[in-house]
Formats: sequence, C-alpha cells, structure tokens
Amino acid sequence: MKRYLSYVLLMFCCFSVYGQSMQEQGKSWTFAFYGDDSSENFQWSIAGNSNGQNPDVLSEVIWTKLKGAGVGLDVDLNIWSHIFFKGSYHKAFIRSGTATDHDYAADNRTQPTYAAFLKSNEGHTSRYSIALAYELKLHELFTVMPYAGYANNRQVLSLKNFEEDKGGKQLNSSYQTDWNGPLAGIDLQVARLRRISLNAGFSYQQLRYTGLADWNLIDAFNHPLSFKHTARGFESQVLLRLNFNINSFCAVYLRGEYRYAETGKGIDQLFLADGQERESRFNGALRKVKGIGAGIIFSIR
Repeated sequence: MKRYLSYVLLMFCCFSVYGQSMQEQGKSWTFAFYGDDSSENFQWSIAGNSNGQNPDVLSEVIWTKLKGAGVGLDVDLNIWSHIFFKGSYHKAFIRSGTATDHDYAADNRTQPTYAAFLKSNEGHTSRYSIALAYELKLHELFTVMPYAGYANNRQVLSLKNFEEDKGGKQLNSSYQTDWNGPLAGIDLQVARLRRISLNAGFSYQQLRYTGLADWNLIDAFNHPLSFKHTARGFESQVLLRLNFNINSFCAVYLRGEYRYAETGKGIDQLFLADGQERESRFNGALRKVKGIGAGIIFSIR
C-alpha cells in the first residue's frame, strides 16, 4: 500500500508541473486512481463429444465468491477539440474463494462419476481498455460521451484441496482465460450540486474467449497444457461513480460496478500425454463480477 501511495504522490507532482501548459492549450486531462474490493462467480462445462452428446454435460467446474482487493487507473485525455482518448487498467488479487468440479455419465447432470469441493484462494484477474470518445455537452449540468475501442480481460484461477495429502502429489491445477474484443459504450455525467457530480457508464463488448488448463494430477493429460477452450461471447458493464470535488484540480469518489459475461458454444481441445488430441463441445462459460471501491481524481484544465 505504501508503494501505491508513493506512486500517487509522484503523479501529483508531475501533474502540478504540467498543469499551467494544459490550461494555456485549453485542453483537459483526468486521472482517476482507485482501490476496490471485488467478488466474482465463474463457470464452464463441456459435453462428451463434438455433437454435445454422450452426455450433454460431461464435466463442469464452478468457481464461487472469488474475492480480492485490486487497484486501478482510469484516464481521459482531451487530444483535440471534443475528442478524447480513454484508457483504463485494473488488477485484483484473489485471496479467497471455493470451487466445485463434477463429472457425469448421463444427460442432465445425472449419474455423477466424480465430485470435489475445492478451494481457490490464489490467482489474479486483470483488464485494460483503450478507446476514442466524443464529448457532447447537452446542458451545463449534463454531458454525454460515447466511445468505441478495444478491451481485454484475463483470469488466472487455481484449484486446490482444503486439506493437503502429506503422502503424495498435491492438487495444484490452474485455469487461465483471455476475453478480448471490440468495445462500445457511453459515459454520462450529471452535476447535482456545486461540489457533487454523478458519473454513469454503460458498455458492451464482443468477445473472443480462450481458456487454458493444466490439470496437474491427471497423468494421462499433457502438461502444462491439458486442454484448451475457444468460443465467442459478449460482456456488458454498468459503472457508477459519485464524485466529491475538493477543488477544481482534485476530487475524491466512490465507485461501484457490475459485469456480466458469457460465451456461446465452442470447442474443447484435449491434449493427451502420448501426443494425441481429442475434441468435444465446449458448452460455454459464464462470469459475473461486482465491485465497490473509492479513489481520487486529478484534473488538469
């Protein structure tokens, strides 16, 4: 935490140096630093073959209440007239969570052949986005900013036993995802009072999804890549930010967000230790993320 505070102080000094020149050019830069706590649920399943049969759900893994603290930065740079560059980055470190792993022999999740209740208290998630936006001031108290760009979301998740087996190899499986694609959205700002304003953001993203797994205890699987999932999907996001202006240069704020992402059906590629490969249907992935946090905004105009 001390390291992050030192970064904020350093940036504060830099902004003070450049503030006067930005005012002379009539442009504005906004930098919003924040910390947050997030919680997410995530799951995927595969079928027994490429036709989605034998059975319709062969294996299913569900992660629940993956919680962790994160830090982020949102940037709005007025590059020309009413055109802005928007950039954001966020990273969260998972400190607690659970998971279930089930295998089935018949359709509709019947005749279970394997069931495990596991912990998932390690790993991290990250995301970044870049976009171009156009500012529309519809009223002195109301501003609209539509934008379009590109975004990438990643997860690094773990699967471990709650109790370690001292006599053998430990479960230490991992699943890594990459969700990326074009992004479109709109930001709304409403100035309620002289020192209080409200921002609301809505975005939609078309996704290409990739999931890479290392199931470390299954000797018949290849390592470190045991199987790969590919599919297409989407993500939607709602973001609310309540700003309390200290002065024209600085403000503090509270923020809350919700993200929902899912994929359609895709391909599950299994890589065996003897070099063979098999394919089945990837039934899809589903992800829900919610977070709440607070931060500080530096504005140069």
